[in-house]
Amino acid sequence: MSSVIGSIPSIHRPWLVPWLEAYKSSLDCNFNDALAKLNSVQRHLSADNVPLLLDLAELHLRSGNFVLAHYAFDQVRRLDPTNPSRMAQYARVLQKQGTLMQLNKLASEMLRDMDAGNGSDSCAAEAWFVVSRYCEAKKDFEKALLFCGKGLKIDRNHVEGNLLKGSLHLAIKDPQGSLAPFKLAHAACPSLESYRGLVDAYIASHRLREALAVAREAVRRMPLNARAIVLGQAAFEKALELDPSCPDALFSLASSLIADSKHAQAAELLQSAVAGLTHTTRAIRFAAPAAGAGKGSKGPGVPAICANNNTPAVHARLGDIYSVLKDFDRALEHYNVALRGDAACDAARIGIERVEKLIARGDASVDGDVDEDDEEDEDGNGDEDANADDGEGMIEDEDDL
Repeated sequence: MSSVIGSIPSIHRPWLVPWLEAYKSSLDCNFNDALAKLNSVQRHLSADNVPLLLDLAELHLRSGNFVLAHYAFDQVRRLDPTNPSRMAQYARVLQKQGTLMQLNKLASEMLRDMDAGNGSDSCAAEAWFVVSRYCEAKKDFEKALLFCGKGLKIDRNHVEGNLLKGSLHLAIKDPQGSLAPFKLAHAACPSLESYRGLVDAYIASHRLREALAVAREAVRRMPLNARAIVLGQAAFEKALELDPSCPDALFSLASSLIADSKHAQAAELLQSAVAGLTHTTRAIRFAAPAAGAGKGSKGPGVPAICANNNTPAVHARLGDIYSVLKDFDRALEHYNVALRGDAACDAARIGIERVEKLIARGDASVDGDVDEDDEEDEDGNGDEDANADDGEGMIEDEDDL
């Protein structure tokens, strides 16, 4: 990147350098930084610059913000009604927003331009994907797959086309068929949609370990994206519904709640694992806790968690949470239970030392928060979970291609 920037004439650097940096940030899923850089580019160029508006629209879409993506794409269509570039993405926005009449109009216009011989093969591919998206919106999945196939025949590596193909295979209950296109799209251009597609495909295929690894990666790479956090929490909850005894899902959901500052709810989740409680309600409602929630408060219902999750690791994590909630008596209780179950439990030993120091000096605060990433030894599979957390191995599994 530095060598490229160094070769840019100084007169163009104020707008071209941040544009290139925005592209790099987007590949790292740092969409907030990428958007900030593109907004700085707008100060140097016209607000009606179509390529810049297209990049802004795509970034909003990749981060899951359909409202702002819709606004940017509408600006592009107003400025250049014949522009075919990234109209397949615009079609997804229109479908998600429920504006089917506008989607139908877009599909008709693009087919008309294609029949008139306007544009290149790439334009024809965009047209087929738009038509396919309209068919998907009408629940005509057979035609949608047909038109999507026409587009991918022209450009098999088209990111939006592969996302579309993946979603269509999920819609017809063929999760195995959705994995390859989702992986192709994700490898080329990671986004919230590609993460969601992979998580849904793995869960539908009953491959919970891979689903959890991808969901954790999404949260790790987009820690400030509320939609990514919700995606992770929903994936962890679904995994627990399918396998209530899965410690990986249990700790992942608890860590996600902790990262979202929902310590009381995380404590309730882990307490249910300790007690082996059974509830019929969904795992965790992700709304903010009621006023006054905190120490001793009752949160929403939790899933059935098998009592075999009653492990020292669960008690150690509960000790950490109650330390943050400043309920030191309960924190020490859980740390001691963890040590009785596993005398070598370092997390419990360190937790006791920290809490006792705080109590001795009358300090009502805690030296740090619960480490939501410290999961490597909680189910006795440290190295294995560390590899799974990367997510790369799951996404690049050649068996699914």
